[in-house]
Amino acid sequence: METLIPIEIPGQQESPSPNAGVTALIRRQVESSESVAYLEALKLHAESFSRLHPRASMKVFRSTAASGQLEITIIQHFPTQTDHDEWVNSPEFQSWREEIAPPESGSVTKYVGMQALFTNGSDGPPRWKMAVLLIFAVYPMSLAISEWFAPALARIPTLLGTLITSVVIVWMMTYVITPLLTALFARWLNASK
Repeated sequence: METLIPIEIPGQQESPSPNAGVTALIRRQVESSESVAYLEALKLHAESFSRLHPRASMKVFRSTAASGQLEITIIQHFPTQTDHDEWVNSPEFQSWREEIAPPESGSVTKYVGMQALFTNGSDGPPRWKMAVLLIFAVYPMSLAISEWFAPALARIPTLLGTLITSVVIVWMMTYVITPLLTALFARWLNASK
């Protein structure tokens, strides 16, 4: 998929918790005759979103379907549920919903943390692909931790060292590596859909 706007993006959870990060995945198909106007509107909305919600991030990808329709995937990430709620309650969101992701399109899926990795059915990529992606994420991180931090961790009790390592790996996987790899390999992950 081709990156249109390199901005990051947030989402929402079923049971709101003010400190949980939220990710929204928006998928839209746009008729080729409407694609130029849609992309221009999307660019304006993304610039406004970035300016009004600097703590949030948004990434936009596009590809062309076999039917000639433009396929747009938007990933929004909010650091907290409160940040997401501010976006949803803003006048800009109402305009966004009308022009970019209308409710009747049924194109918005909301996830919290790494929840997107554990969707079932047609909501997510095949599990074997997510497993391969996780191996590509965990393996180099494990090597780096054992190479760079092992000497420092050897000086503290094993239980504490293991806890520190676990916290670092889970945090990096949830907020940095998995979102990055998911965006980079989006076309491959969703190729079977």
